[in-house]
Amino acid sequence: MIVCNSHSIPRKLNVTSVVKNRYRTILRTRFGLPVILLIAIASAGQLYGDVRPVDEIAREVAEARGDAIVTLAVVMKMTLSVTGAPEQSQEQTAEVPGAIVNRQGWVATSYSNLQPHVTPGGLPDGIEANITTEIQELKIIWANGDESTAEVVLHDSDLDVSIIRPIEARESAVSIDFLTATGGAPPKVLDEIIMLGRQGKSIDRLILVETGRLNALIERPRPMFVASIAAPGTPVFDRGGELLGMSALKRSGDENPAPVIRPAADVAKVLRAALDGAGVATVEPVNAGASGGLAETGRVILDKFQDSIVSLLAVTESRGRTQEVRSVGVVIGGDGLVVTSRSAAGSDLKEVKIILADGSEVAATVVLDDPDLDLAYVRAKQEDVEAQGLTFTPVQPDGEEHKPAALQLADPVIILTREAPAFFRQAKLIVTHVDSVVDLPRRYYRTPQKQGGAAAFNMAGELVGVYARRVSGEETRHRMILPMAHVYEGAERARKAISDTDSTPASAESTDIEQGEPEQ
Repeated sequence: MIVCNSHSIPRKLNVTSVVKNRYRTILRTRFGLPVILLIAIASAGQLYGDVRPVDEIAREVAEARGDAIVTLAVVMKMTLSVTGAPEQSQEQTAEVPGAIVNRQGWVATSYSNLQPHVTPGGLPDGIEANITTEIQELKIIWANGDESTAEVVLHDSDLDVSIIRPIEARESAVSIDFLTATGGAPPKVLDEIIMLGRQGKSIDRLILVETGRLNALIERPRPMFVASIAAPGTPVFDRGGELLGMSALKRSGDENPAPVIRPAADVAKVLRAALDGAGVATVEPVNAGASGGLAETGRVILDKFQDSIVSLLAVTESRGRTQEVRSVGVVIGGDGLVVTSRSAAGSDLKEVKIILADGSEVAATVVLDDPDLDLAYVRAKQEDVEAQGLTFTPVQPDGEEHKPAALQLADPVIILTREAPAFFRQAKLIVTHVDSVVDLPRRYYRTPQKQGGAAAFNMAGELVGVYARRVSGEETRHRMILPMAHVYEGAERARKAISDTDSTPASAESTDIEQGEPEQ
């Protein structure tokens, strides 16, 4: 038992006097002032985070990621064209820095390193001159001194970013992961930064580490930073060691380019486009860890949604001939309601069969055919579903509101579809990106790769749309991502059609689609 003596407890505790008395006691000791200074420093560390010198953090960044900084040896043919004079050409060699960006040894650098901006000067009035640059030879010199012949995969002159890959695949144990960079605290003017580069050949291409500060933040036309240090093609980190971006040049008309830092997100957009254009379907960042990247997000989507993607086998009739058309669809209702691209499944459906992820097959009927949206809604025959004990997994729970964020230009997209029967209709992922946004007559997202009727997801793992053809007069119809808002609007009409049919006497129902039911 604990007994409290109420007379020993003061009625009011004066916190200020207690603190003052404690510090007076410390000051009376021999080491009083140093102790108080240590307390103040410790308190500042708690309030402001890491108070270590930036050079100490820079050494840690260089030790962890230094091997991801490479030298690019480039031989350029520069041609001078002057009015009224024959062309003159000469070769120039240069060594410029770059950063390994994935496990396959691809490298990002400044476009200006490979296509320098040169303006002839001192010409008389009326005389025009132009200098063009052509890459004759390109090599990657790795951190250990090995060399690999390389090629340019993609240039982005606007962002001043180029993506390069070795001709012969080379495994890289470390990279600068622009694809998974989340950044630290929002940058501010005069923040300390760290830059990694390489010395020249005469200094054995040793790792180069520099520290500086941000001098200005540019918001338009797109975010970028101006810093006290600059070396195009080198990665830049904040004082916490988080990837901030890449040093590059900003071009504006005929003015001399100005050094800036392009945010990591800008470099990532160019890299995604390069990977997609080269047919690289998956990305495995070296340092992504458990937080993911495209590969990890794709695996999550596959695990969560693969049962909601089904195969469709339709019998169509065209010009008096019937044929089988195989496509994919997305389950949007637990009752077996499936949406697909009308043009992919066949515009004149006579018979439809749904093939579930486990291989089960069930006959279905078309409940809504929407040529304007290029969507067809089919529903499994309920008596067959019950007889076989089948379960449909909708991609979104019935009745749950679904409002994913709008896609932006160059955003990555993960397509979930199914393989052809020869590959056992296995679930399949395709990585692509948005290369244009179309707003008329309704919003669509166009991507280089596409799969009619397949589902499209964003990097948050949200279903953003279904691939359908955009109908525009007599023009060629392009297959694009139709946002889910339109898909669900069509689903509401499909459900109304189902409700109206269910309330109609059986003798009045149409049997057109049920005739010639395929064998189970």
